Amino acid sequence: MAATLQTSSTVAVPGVPTTSIPAAAAGASVECDRSTSTLTPGRATIDVGGEQREYLLALPSSLDAATPAPLIFDFHGSGSNMDEEFAYSRMSPEGTARGYIVVTPQGTGTPRGWSLRGPGTDDAFVDAMIAAVGAGTCLDRSRVFAVGISNGSAYSALLACRDPDRIAAVGMVAATLPSLCPIDRPVPAVAFHGTADPIVPYGGGTVNSERTGTEAPGAEGAIAQWAQRNGCAPTPKDTAYAADVMWRHWSGCTDDASVQFFSIVGGGHTWPGAIDLKRLGKGFLGATTQSVSATKVLLDFFDSIPSAPNG
Repeated sequence: MAATLQTSSTVAVPGVPTTSIPAAAAGASVECDRSTSTLTPGRATIDVGGEQREYLLALPSSLDAATPAPLIFDFHGSGSNMDEEFAYSRMSPEGTARGYIVVTPQGTGTPRGWSLRGPGTDDAFVDAMIAAVGAGTCLDRSRVFAVGISNGSAYSALLACRDPDRIAAVGMVAATLPSLCPIDRPVPAVAFHGTADPIVPYGGGTVNSERTGTEAPGAEGAIAQWAQRNGCAPTPKDTAYAADVMWRHWSGCTDDASVQFFSIVGGGHTWPGAIDLKRLGKGFLGATTQSVSATKVLLDFFDSIPSAPNG
């Protein structure tokens, strides 16, 4: 599923400096009794197998190097970039306000994005970023989360399932994948999908993207399979969250690995609660609901997931 958030202009991120993190630091360890963090917010680069990879690092003002901090990865869509995702999802400012470290990575390739064909260098990039953050402050490795839109959403789901010990929960926006996670390691998940998505069809079918020939599963069937694999009760509860938003949620899941799905009636290939892309000349991506904020829902969801003992 290589759906796209096709925006061509780069959105500037005010006040974001550039920081280079040495490759050696990525492999370092850190104790949680240090007095200060050595992390610097802004643009960072790290060597991954001889390739320089870039990401944006956002830190909470309350960061205490002696206290384990949770981490969120926010993956952009195919054809987009980290600057646009930073501005679009607002996961960084809203997440750091709640005490999360937020990393917005830069994909690669043409169009720029994330490989869905296997772990490859993107997973190595994620591991390097986790190590780099952990080398600079006290990181709660049991509360590392992945979210994304479109191609970044699909990558987040695959990343979580390839190593459930690495990713504690996943948030999917505008690309809903079924779980491929091990049955004995269920991963909590929240998904958002617009019924009028013109890029990744809500009911399944051919993805309308620059990467031709990609087929997407139906969103409702995919999330139901995720709930089944998480051992949830077979019958979900449907709640009218708003006039244009149906909230489906499952209970009784193994290890409390709950699953939630927000169906956006008439919604497009957009991030719920974000700026209306029509204002940026991207109306072809469809409508953006303001009835629910995907960022707020995801942060509430992650807040509910406790730290594992000795995590």
